[in-house]
Amino acid sequence: MQYSTNTINIFQKINTFSRFGITNKNDILTLLETSDEKVFHEIIFTAKFLNGLLNILKGEKATNQEKQGLMPEYTKNIAELTDKIKEALNNSPEELKHFENSYLELNPISMQNYTSLISDLANCKDYFNSI
Repeated sequence: MQYSTNTINIFQKINTFSRFGITNKNDILTLLETSDEKVFHEIIFTAKFLNGLLNILKGEKATNQEKQGLMPEYTKNIAELTDKIKEALNNSPEELKHFENSYLELNPISMQNYTSLISDLANCKDYFNSI
């Protein structure tokens, strides 16, 4: 996919801002390029929320009962994020297929990849919150 100069400039600012850099560079570039601004901000908002939930679920401070209570919220927001990503890629069938294969299949590798993408998208949200 060809990326506009504007998309590349925004990505470079996000990548520089991010503490550890963006892992899924091409996929973040693709979402920046294909999403309208409203949808992209909905994607990164949901990803930021999910990233926080993931940190709680992985952490040791919450009890198992508290973690179980968060699972419905996590599941609901994963579905919402998936729908928004599909919406953003609706006019790019090749890219949609790539995202489905890399992130949206129901297997451990895809879930690990999706978690990485969520982290990158949360970094995007942090960047936009800072400007």
